[in-house]
Amino acid sequence: MSQTEIAESRVRKGERTRSRILNAAASVLAREGYAAATLTEIAAVAKMQAGSLYYHFDSKEAIVEEVLRVGIDHARIAIREALAVVGA
Repeated sequence: MSQTEIAESRVRKGERTRSRILNAAASVLAREGYAAATLTEIAAVAKMQAGSLYYHFDSKEAIVEEVLRVGIDHARIAIREALAVVGA
């Protein structure tokens, strides 16, 4: 495997881990709410150590901001697709 392939593999792994964290956070936030959600619980749902979250995100707030940003992006895409179907 070339150095480029190794680097690309690491990037993909990081993206998958980040996605797993965001999915876990969305689940915990939906179930527990912001105040009760903890990094420990998010990490447990993501099947990783809580300290490992800090490699990908600076704080609980940063995770929540990204969950919201991704959710808004998904909603925006769904709205555009729905409008395209009705010809708006």
